[in-house]
Amino acid sequence: GRELGVRYVLEGSVRRAGSRVRVTAQLISAHDGSHLWSQRYDRELADVFVIQDEISAAIAAALRVELSAEPAASRRYTPNLPAYEALLKARHDSLKYTPEAFLRCRKLYEEAIALDPQFALPHAELGIQFLMRALPGIAPARETMPLARAASQRALELDPSLQEAHAVLGAVAGVYEYDWKESKRRFDLALAREPVAPAVRFLHGLFYLLPTGLPEAAVAEHERGLQEDPLSFGGHFQLAQ
Repeated sequence: GRELGVRYVLEGSVRRAGSRVRVTAQLISAHDGSHLWSQRYDRELADVFVIQDEISAAIAAALRVELSAEPAASRRYTPNLPAYEALLKARHDSLKYTPEAFLRCRKLYEEAIALDPQFALPHAELGIQFLMRALPGIAPARETMPLARAASQRALELDPSLQEAHAVLGAVAGVYEYDWKESKRRFDLALAREPVAPAVRFLHGLFYLLPTGLPEAAVAEHERGLQEDPLSFGGHFQLAQ
């Protein structure tokens, strides 16, 4: 609880057997270790997104809080399950920062896109991967930045409000094309609606606030992102910069 800065911890497990899935979850008070709520779900694997909603509602009831729900029209697209699994595997490899992991990561994002062509998020996250390869010079910017831009533009064709895609375009416009007006416009779009994904705050701090001479604001933006994702390697690394 201290490490994450939270009062309650949700823990559990997921077991899969063929087309069936068993999810167990329990909500624990970080103060004294007491259990506030626990439940087991035995469902078809295709119901995994429904289970997520049910767990969220149960936790809200246990804590007697009201969840801030997005309007139905602005909810994120629900992908098919194989595409979602490929996205999760790609995210796993995206955090390893090795050439081999990047190749697997790119292949998995492309697999997610092929499995569900209407799924915008893997396009945007692939754009982030291209972006982060150019930053330390792993690959030439003239090769990776156009790929990052193209992936993000495709994501916005599918979901015009996708924060991560606007953030990548903001980064490309600024540090690659030196169009800081367009960079600000893109990041303003990325930050326009709460909740803001931690990755978007990290991109904003590193690719806009820092290079435009606002280091204190960049630090504050990274700290805000780390409040939501306190164990983020990338967030801490960039904050140290």
